[in-house]
Amino acid sequence: VGPLSYALGQTLDLVIVLGATEGQLPSPPPGEPLLGDADRLLAGGALAVSGEWLAEQRCQLVATLAAASHAVLISPRGDLRATAVRQPSRWIEEITTTTAATSNDGSRSPALPTSTTRSVASFAAGVAAADFPATVGQHHLRSLARHVRAGEPIDSHPLAQSLNALRDGLRMVRARQSAELTEFDGDLSAVELASPLAESKAISPTRLEHWLMCPFGYFVEHVLHVKAVEERDDQLQITAIDQGNLIHETLDRFHHLVLAGELPQPGTAGWTDIHRVALLQAYDSVTAEFADAGRVGKQAFWMASRVKVRNWLLAWLETDGDLAVARRAKLLRSEFEFGLNDPTSVVSNGAFASAAEIVLPGGRVAKLRGKVDRIDLGTDGTLYVTDHKSGSARSYTSITDDDPTAHGTKLQLAAYAAAAVASVGQDDVGNGEHAPAVHAEYSFIGTGHPTRRGATFTEQTWEVAAAWIAHAVDGIESGLYFGLPDKSQFRKRRVTCEFCDPDHLGTLQRYSEFELKRTDPRVARFLGDDQSDDAEAPS
Repeated sequence: VGPLSYALGQTLDLVIVLGATEGQLPSPPPGEPLLGDADRLLAGGALAVSGEWLAEQRCQLVATLAAASHAVLISPRGDLRATAVRQPSRWIEEITTTTAATSNDGSRSPALPTSTTRSVASFAAGVAAADFPATVGQHHLRSLARHVRAGEPIDSHPLAQSLNALRDGLRMVRARQSAELTEFDGDLSAVELASPLAESKAISPTRLEHWLMCPFGYFVEHVLHVKAVEERDDQLQITAIDQGNLIHETLDRFHHLVLAGELPQPGTAGWTDIHRVALLQAYDSVTAEFADAGRVGKQAFWMASRVKVRNWLLAWLETDGDLAVARRAKLLRSEFEFGLNDPTSVVSNGAFASAAEIVLPGGRVAKLRGKVDRIDLGTDGTLYVTDHKSGSARSYTSITDDDPTAHGTKLQLAAYAAAAVASVGQDDVGNGEHAPAVHAEYSFIGTGHPTRRGATFTEQTWEVAAAWIAHAVDGIESGLYFGLPDKSQFRKRRVTCEFCDPDHLGTLQRYSEFELKRTDPRVARFLGDDQSDDAEAPS
């Protein structure tokens, strides 16, 4: 197997030339950025021109075919990857219809034997029409194809019972074509899987969100432990993840200066000029570290991105200072970790921060872990919990006091609020025996216009959050891991579930399968489509 030049000078019984199409045979000459053909002709033949490249390929093809007793040229009609039609090579008809081949320089190649042309619609058509298939597998395929073309169901063919792989494959296909959720498309209720509440470690709220967003994606990533493939191309600009990390690290260093007493807490004027200088110094320090680690992309792009992020932080400082004044709040915690069983997860008195606990309907307790970006304390004892985001606020607009989870898609605020309440002592809040009031919110920095989206947690709010957490836990424990793909669209800006759309070519087939399976009562109950009294999705 190799290029045509490998066959030169050989005596062969059979030669098979693959890809005899325009663009491959002949292939275009290699690019020459320095000297074009006009300049090369001035060398009086000392330098090759592009026409000679084509002539050389033709001579190699003719010599290869002449060296073999039999030759097969295969010319595919289309390219499935590019969804394009391929034209046969210009040399096929010329070589196979002439008695002797003549090259561009006038020399004549040996005459070729008589040729025949055969068109095969596809691999399947070729196997079905083969006089004598080459392998046992192809014999089976031909027999099955002729059986189906005769109008008989494939299940009635003897091979459908005698071949285990075919029998099991047909059973899988029939199950997936049915409206019932089966073991072939997400029903693992017969398998004993660990409950997230029974695990030794606390569970993260984003993991519970994953099941609510797509049970199949949860199964692949958290049960099978398969990670989505990341394309590691040449990064021109700083990635969204690194940009978010840069902002978080800058703010954390700034906040720790305040907590350490090196900077004053925001006063009646909010954050002042000394805070502005300290924030920019922290930013310069962090950006230098990211640049040294090669995490900012190409320098030309980074120069603009660096200024943009700097302006974001300055805009955030101004609006955050105004909020601190309005709330009469002081900074209490920064990057506060809870439930991670990490020696670095300590509160101010040196004690380890335990997992946040939320009591679910029925009395069970969900232990949650994570990291709160910031906790503030108002003079009235109210806790203000902030999670910084460097992306868009578009998917967070449905967060309200009535539903801080945005219909189960955002569970972080509830976990962070519970951790904040558990982390403070009576000396901090000074409100006697009552639990402190808490307001948890997302702070969106990377938009140029800092915005907040959050909820004040009341008894009703806690009940809604607990109901959605319980819904996710019940779903995981049920063993139902059906796919929940986005509705197919012509073009989406981003892929929501990498496991439902791994090639980023759309979810038309996957969504059709989901539409069929959602009629299963168990799926409908978890989706809230079931109108019966035992429907499980929180309203």
